[in-house]
Amino acid sequence: MRGKNQPHQRGARRPLRNAPAKGIAGHAGRPATRTATRGASRSGGLKADLGRLRSGADGFVSTTFRGQSFEFRLLLSITLALVGIGLVMVLDASYVTDLSAGASPFATVGRQAGIAVAGLVLMALFSRTSHDLLERIAAPLTLFALILQALTFVIGVNVNGNRSWIKIPLIGQIQPSEFLKIALILNLALLLEKQAPVLHERGLKHNWWPAVRMSLLGMAMVAGGKDMGTVIIMAIILIVVVAMAGLNSYYLSRVVLLAGVLGAIGLMIGPSRVARTMAWLNPNAPDPNDINWQSKHGIWALAAGGFTGVGFGKSTLKWSWIPEVDNDYIFAVIGEEFGLVGAAVVIGLFVALALTMFRILGRTHELWARLAVGGVMAWITFQAMVNIAVVLSMLPVLGVPLPMISSGGSSLLANLIAIGVVLSIERHNSGMDLAPRKRVGRRR
Repeated sequence: MRGKNQPHQRGARRPLRNAPAKGIAGHAGRPATRTATRGASRSGGLKADLGRLRSGADGFVSTTFRGQSFEFRLLLSITLALVGIGLVMVLDASYVTDLSAGASPFATVGRQAGIAVAGLVLMALFSRTSHDLLERIAAPLTLFALILQALTFVIGVNVNGNRSWIKIPLIGQIQPSEFLKIALILNLALLLEKQAPVLHERGLKHNWWPAVRMSLLGMAMVAGGKDMGTVIIMAIILIVVVAMAGLNSYYLSRVVLLAGVLGAIGLMIGPSRVARTMAWLNPNAPDPNDINWQSKHGIWALAAGGFTGVGFGKSTLKWSWIPEVDNDYIFAVIGEEFGLVGAAVVIGLFVALALTMFRILGRTHELWARLAVGGVMAWITFQAMVNIAVVLSMLPVLGVPLPMISSGGSSLLANLIAIGVVLSIERHNSGMDLAPRKRVGRRR
């Protein structure tokens, strides 16, 4: 026998904490068996692990998205709305094509949904990336994107006359030029910041050329694959960024004029592109080869939608009447099914996206960050404008997708990564804004 306060003897069994003091007959309760003890231990450990995972995920979400500025939350909300609209419309527009090809009606939207999830994860990771890391990866990322673009000349896949895709095992087809856009934006912004002290001290060749030549090389490589739509978007990005960096108006006007001349020449290179351009310039001319088929049916789809549309899923022109209906011409389906109201909502979201990034631009102080935000804003805004203008027959067919809405994994991934970069810059802005307030509070 041992006293009440005497320690346990070696080998003595301790009763379980929740076990009854006595059994039914008044005897001391039996301790749990070894198997039960192990099961309880494992169960507790599993619950603890799940709790840590939940707390870790909640902490990641909390530090990534919660408690941020109004501009941060607004940009994130608009992006999620565009991605959601895109998934719904890709399903609506692609199931006809999938069924006619003998595939599952959810084949295209399934791939798009998986890429959207991956893109949102990448967006979250880039939004948490520090400015120092973004600056360090700008040059390697540009070099890697240029290598991928160069591979289009070796193992490229020809789609609709453009050699702009490469096929990677276990991944599928990717379009390197989409990732080249964000790489060149980061690299151009960084190089212009490094050249900032001498940008206005020497001639154009010595101060602007080192920063611009990499972008021109990328544009030339994309033009070699005959993707003139992407080249036009890249040229717009370049002009906007150098204008923001302070390029003299004398040189800027000549750069814009040169870009316009080269763009016009590019549209007249190649028999198919010449035919599309001439058909666009002369819409009432005889068209025995149906070159205006896509443009004409896109306009018919918008006209059929009227003010409120024919209703979701009730588009008739998506039944093999409009080529690339889930990609370049998805805006035509939106206009047909949801009418002028639905089309205005989509346009309004892109306007809101541009205005939000413009507000973030006004809150940004570092030169490279301002140029990066301006480049992303120019990219997404002007690409949306070009896509919609093509559907409205205001431009010839250029093969430019509607950002975050058209089907296409490379475009969606690149767009979401770019949004993640802007969110990272806005996160940094919010931190800079909070610092003075804390110091004022301490003084009080």
